[in-house]
Amino acid sequence: KEIKDMIAYLTVLVNPTDNLRLSRIVHEPKRGIGATTMEAAQEISDTLGLSLLEVFRQAEQYTSLSKKKGVLESFVTMIDQLSHLAESQPLDVVLEQLLEQTGYRMMLQGQGLEGSVRMENILELKSNLIRYEQENPEGGLSGFLEEIALYTDLDNYDPGTDAMVLMTIHAAKGLEFDHVFIAGMDEGI
Repeated sequence: KEIKDMIAYLTVLVNPTDNLRLSRIVHEPKRGIGATTMEAAQEISDTLGLSLLEVFRQAEQYTSLSKKKGVLESFVTMIDQLSHLAESQPLDVVLEQLLEQTGYRMMLQGQGLEGSVRMENILELKSNLIRYEQENPEGGLSGFLEEIALYTDLDNYDPGTDAMVLMTIHAAKGLEFDHVFIAGMDEGI
């Protein structure tokens, strides 16, 4: 859970329009944005075609959100600051700041032994971020997220399933298939 939370946070830093991941992290840890507020924000988002973060950013304009304006603006400010940090700082520094600014580390510390185990998992993620950055100095946060998305998708691969698998050539490395179709190939590209 903690790794999925961290990945969701990191994804929102790169793609603030990712409503699914933003919905996951808005309550982790709890910050006074309840289900009613989220339902109202989601309705506005769907109606106007805005991302949830944009709806939060303009909370004072909506009657159903105006009471939570302070909490929502605080959340947006935190995401904006972390996004800016992610553009210029090493990935491990971004993760450390994320843990501090979101209150996630403090939440885990309050969970005793279970929280310590969860923190160890996050530290393993941090070592993966450092390793990725050493191997891909130009990759950045979006590159890291793309790479781990490939791993996660392949973790669910079941060779016994009677289905076609759609993947990138990069993801197919090391796997064996009876038939392979490569679509969209153009000479010279």
